[in-house]
Amino acid sequence: MPDALIFDVFGTCVDWRRSVAQDVAVALPNVDATAFATAWRAEYDPAMARIRDGGRGYVPLDDLHLENLERVSRDFGVTPSEPTELNRAWERLNPWPDVRPGLARLKPGFILAPCSNGSIALMTRLARYAELPGIVFLAPKSRRTTNQSRAFIWHPVLPCGFRLNGL
Repeated sequence: MPDALIFDVFGTCVDWRRSVAQDVAVALPNVDATAFATAWRAEYDPAMARIRDGGRGYVPLDDLHLENLERVSRDFGVTPSEPTELNRAWERLNPWPDVRPGLARLKPGFILAPCSNGSIALMTRLARYAELPGIVFLAPKSRRTTNQSRAFIWHPVLPCGFRLNGL
């Protein structure tokens, strides 16, 4: 029996597209909010590729989201009046309907450890907003890597005392 269950957050536990689109609709009422949210998230992989490929050093996900927001805003021909506040949309992601009860059922028997490129602070704010029960976050900030590398999974769990065959 494993000690811990490690899983993704964005898309797996939370509905980022609809949640971000809701904030976009309020901040930028004259754009297609879903298209904007989708374009904003589509900038994620290219931004991460530049880091993974060594073209850029580590950048916290909050900062990448803000840079990507600026890029997508230009593409859509809009300027958010409060870009930092709109960027916090990534902290206000609603969970899928089955996530809270599912995590609550798993919590008594396992350490629940979502693994994300988001900082521990970002993920903690997201978990508080989404009311995700009893989880421990494993995030890249402490070692400045991304979850695209093999080190991402093993680096944070070894100091936690997890057995590799217990995950």
